[in-house]
Amino acid sequence: MEYTLKRSARRSIAIQIKSDGSVIVRANYNTPLYRIERFLSEKSEWITKNVAKIQSACGAPEFTESDINGFIQKAKEKLPERVACFAKVIGVSYGKITVKKMRTVWGSCSAKGNLNFNCLIAAIPQEIADYVIIHELCHRKQMNHSRTFWKLVSAYCPDYKAKRKWLKTRGTQYLQRIK
Repeated sequence: MEYTLKRSARRSIAIQIKSDGSVIVRANYNTPLYRIERFLSEKSEWITKNVAKIQSACGAPEFTESDINGFIQKAKEKLPERVACFAKVIGVSYGKITVKKMRTVWGSCSAKGNLNFNCLIAAIPQEIADYVIIHELCHRKQMNHSRTFWKLVSAYCPDYKAKRKWLKTRGTQYLQRIK
């Protein structure tokens, strides 16, 4: 299997399948090549399945700059109220809310409490967008993806697993349309 290896100071090995079907493997500087190859072998079925999905979804047109600007505007109008509502329920504070074009993630939360959201949050179903907001706000209490974090998310979004699955399947089709 062909892939591009990118090394950094990360803790784990990760696989990214780009919109053109190419595979990128991310690993720590010290991860031996045999471990990376073994990981790829273990994940080969998943990789093949997802490359096929991406290639079949390639028929969707790319979002234009006009589309992106519209999503940004819509998200900037809707997000502050939704974030404030969920923050109150969860009992957390937050800093600045930023909406921007992002190709790989739906949201992030900085150590300072600033929230970043993908502009495509305005293009996906509201209940999925709400999960993204809850996920990021839960990072205000737990800045990792530990069991404690997922229990917290589950308390405010009991069906979060289905929503995560939607983002990994259907959501990926949206992300691939950003260039």
